[in-house]
Amino acid sequence: MIVENDPGKQSGYRAFERHYRAKRVDIEFRIMNSAPDAIATLSNAGERCEFDGVIADFGLGGDRPDVWHARVEVPGPAGSKYTVSTGLGVLDWAHAADPTLRLWALTNDSAAHAPLFMSAATLWLNAKPLSITRFDEPGGPLADRLVEELLKPELHAKLNPAWKRVLDASAALDAMLNVEYSDEEAFDWLHALTSLEGVHRGFIKALNARIQAITQNPQRRAFANTLSPAMAAWQIYLEEVHQGFPDVRQKNRWPQFDVDHLPRALKAWDSFNPFTDFLAVHRECREFFGSEDVRFALTRWRDGGQHR
Repeated sequence: MIVENDPGKQSGYRAFERHYRAKRVDIEFRIMNSAPDAIATLSNAGERCEFDGVIADFGLGGDRPDVWHARVEVPGPAGSKYTVSTGLGVLDWAHAADPTLRLWALTNDSAAHAPLFMSAATLWLNAKPLSITRFDEPGGPLADRLVEELLKPELHAKLNPAWKRVLDASAALDAMLNVEYSDEEAFDWLHALTSLEGVHRGFIKALNARIQAITQNPQRRAFANTLSPAMAAWQIYLEEVHQGFPDVRQKNRWPQFDVDHLPRALKAWDSFNPFTDFLAVHRECREFFGSEDVRFALTRWRDGGQHR
């Protein structure tokens, strides 16, 4: 199964499939246009057993308020419900429904959100990274190795050119999410930060309003002298998450920190803040931290015994 809402990309997958099936390679793609389509299909145990794995692009259009048909409510814990709108949410749902399904996190690895999506899918779901460029030239070496990986996923470490750097990125993401601040999940602070695009003046006031809304806790507050070292640590690990990926982050503008002497004031970010001036500028980075299903995937992973 490939979960993809872009017709142009779908055509590329079909051309890839036709090329190899003409060579009698036993590979077949079923393309789902949205998270609801994918989950409806996988909810049927009879249909689910027909799939060896699920490949999902991250952005499926479900973050747009008017595109209601691109998201779906599914049961959560204790009778609650949550919304699945992203490819990561689909992969997480599929993993919970059938842990034997092989999973791939599909995106263009030069996209700003690619390191976050690929590393989270690897860390939380044991999904493998899949750059869309591997579909570009059927019959070429990258495509041939992809076919072999799809048929023999246990050989991913040998066949997947992105595996090592995404494994390193997932370790950095794990470290970033375990930097504690104010007894609140780091992911929620990152959600708050990435919703403050371009905010510098009145930063603490705006951040407090966002974290209180996100956590539904009117008492939750950040203070400049305590937030600064935590934010510097998050930034250090965020930079490690992006190591090895194409540079789209304006790294020469990022403040530089000594891990042994973290700042105690916000002036270090006066000119540029990677959270509000880089991540927040990119829609799918905001979607990563702001989507209910991504947050739920983290919660499910935490509930499985992963530390915080």
